[in-house]
Amino acid sequence: MILRSIRTEGLGCFADSFTAGPFAPGINVVYAPNGTGKSTLFRAVSLAFLEPHRGKSAEVQALRPWGRRLSPQVGIEFEHSGRAYRVRKRFLDGASAHVETRDGESWTSFAQGDNADEFLRELLQTESDKPRSAKREYWGLAQVLWTTQGDLSLPPLASSVIESIRSSVGAQLAARDSAIDARVNEEYSRFFSPTLGKLKSGRNAAPLSRLEVERDRL
Repeated sequence: MILRSIRTEGLGCFADSFTAGPFAPGINVVYAPNGTGKSTLFRAVSLAFLEPHRGKSAEVQALRPWGRRLSPQVGIEFEHSGRAYRVRKRFLDGASAHVETRDGESWTSFAQGDNADEFLRELLQTESDKPRSAKREYWGLAQVLWTTQGDLSLPPLASSVIESIRSSVGAQLAARDSAIDARVNEEYSRFFSPTLGKLKSGRNAAPLSRLEVERDRL
């Protein structure tokens, strides 16, 4: 899953509409002074994927900007398995959930309401339909993808999450011409002759070969 943009409105310190992104390929760093909304942006991501749009828990009620009568809204553009999606959720007053997918240059409806919540829950393999954005034990695969500020501990993983990780890693290691396979071959060729299977010598000698020569000299 690749995040492309995050939009919030009526959420915490973001009373007005605010969009972070579009993000560039690779690593993106969001930086700003304390109290400007970095944690709220992360909260928006967890709400979009993990919180049922009908949720009315105390945690959801606390999302309203203080002293205002606004309904928290979040929107995320992301890619999953090579396909682009856009999710929009509104909480509390007029609660709704809508997932769209890109079809050429335009967006078309994919799922709405409870079906949208279920689709997002399936993406992260969560095993509960309870309010869960504030409880890491309900995060599914997000348990190992995300962490909250000041908490780097890894919570107990659900059996489905462990099995998914095992199967994914196993497929990557077993697949020929995979990215991991290419990286292993690249590292191997740095030190070993691909035809003879021996440590390289001469000008491109592996460090171990040079150290052996120096050892013998000494």
